[in-house]
Amino acid sequence: MAVEVVSYRDLSELKFDKLDAAVTKWKGIKKEFHDIATGRGEGADVVRLESKAAAADWTGANADVSKPFVVEVAREFHDAANEAKSIHKAMDLTRQRMHKHQSDLRRAVEDIQSDGLIVTSDGTVTDSMCYADEAKQKLSDKKVPGRRNPHREDTEGSGVEPACPGRRAAPAGAGRA
Repeated sequence: MAVEVVSYRDLSELKFDKLDAAVTKWKGIKKEFHDIATGRGEGADVVRLESKAAAADWTGANADVSKPFVVEVAREFHDAANEAKSIHKAMDLTRQRMHKHQSDLRRAVEDIQSDGLIVTSDGTVTDSMCYADEAKQKLSDKKVPGRRNPHREDTEGSGVEPACPGRRAAPAGAGRA
């Protein structure tokens, strides 16, 4: 089975509204099942049901079937309470981890941007390629295969590659070693 990796865009744009609502709902379900299974709630509870069934002196054709059935239903509520607790815990832990990962990602992007680098919408990190120092700019203007300057609008075949915003365009090949 192939493992699917969360993309930069998916994590950076992740909205938690639906997950938060689901975690809250499962917290309520967990409490309801716990209350029913332990007898701590105000409504029906299987503790009382189980004790009444155990103390009952049932006779007749269904007595041998009904009593064990009621006891089994009580046990299933205990199991359901444990399942609800596990589901809530897994969802809450997932939410906490995703919040942390998104926060870590945002902090990393801020650190990268503070170093003068650009993070594109797909998570690619690139040098801004705009320098006040002409020597650095000439080095930066060397075309690196696969690297795209988001500040430039390359015009294929025109012989002119626009420079950084506010700078005059340089002819193709100018300043390249």
